[in-house]
Amino acid sequence: MVIAPPGGGKTRLIEFLSDLCPPQIVQELLDPLDEDSMADRTFHEMVKFTIPNPCKAAAVANSILAGLQHPDCRGIDFAKQATLVKKQLILAETNILLVDNVQAIPELRGPKGTSSIGRLFVELIDECNLVVIFLGTELAEIVISANDQLRKRVPATLSLGGYDVSTREGLASAMRLLDMLDDEMPLSEKSGLGAGQLGRGLACAADGKVGSMVDLITASLLYTCADGRECLTLEDARAGYKSHFLDYSSTIDPFADGFIPRRLILPGEPHFTAIDDRRGGSSRGKKDAASPTASRA
Repeated sequence: MVIAPPGGGKTRLIEFLSDLCPPQIVQELLDPLDEDSMADRTFHEMVKFTIPNPCKAAAVANSILAGLQHPDCRGIDFAKQATLVKKQLILAETNILLVDNVQAIPELRGPKGTSSIGRLFVELIDECNLVVIFLGTELAEIVISANDQLRKRVPATLSLGGYDVSTREGLASAMRLLDMLDDEMPLSEKSGLGAGQLGRGLACAADGKVGSMVDLITASLLYTCADGRECLTLEDARAGYKSHFLDYSSTIDPFADGFIPRRLILPGEPHFTAIDDRRGGSSRGKKDAASPTASRA
């Protein structure tokens, strides 16, 4: 189980892992006595899919079949589709199943109609000898725990997400990651993403979240490429920030001169939530603004 907040990089992790193991198409001889009886067979060592919303048992099975690129992925009979899923995963010699947005499974509403989804995953693990990697928000842990048999088959929970940019250590870690991302950008010149005002602005604008950093860089690159430049600038980042967060960006500019690094969680700012407000996030936000090394409780 991998737990991360929205923007924490779950989907990007799935994309990265699936790119490591793309489908392999192999030609096989169907009839040993007939050299012309060749047919393509696709092996899916790793299959990814997202829990559908609304989440129904048959829709989950269909989503797995779609991940296998199987044509019969629109069935309405759950029992039939579940049997087909197990058969196809075995034929495709799948070893790992990546499941995104697990929190969308409505286990919290009671066992009726949802226990079949948990049972399906239990059967896939046992009968298909799969490693299943569940990814979701904190609610996903509650969903998995609601099924006793499934909980026994999830031996570990890992946290993915980001860095607390209101602390000196968290900000430094976020900027080291930005420096690594700088090396991976499709530009001929290094932009200095992990240093100075640009790096601090990007880290705080993304709230230290890995996925949000990539999203902001991607949005900023549109302005870099539009001008035909090979280096992302502070102004590109500011424009990318505004286009990504729209009206929320007008409240605070983390790329401005004199901005003291902190989390942008005050009311009206990009990462404000009602939970922050109930916990007194506003007062802590003011403390963060006064001290870049202040830690939040």
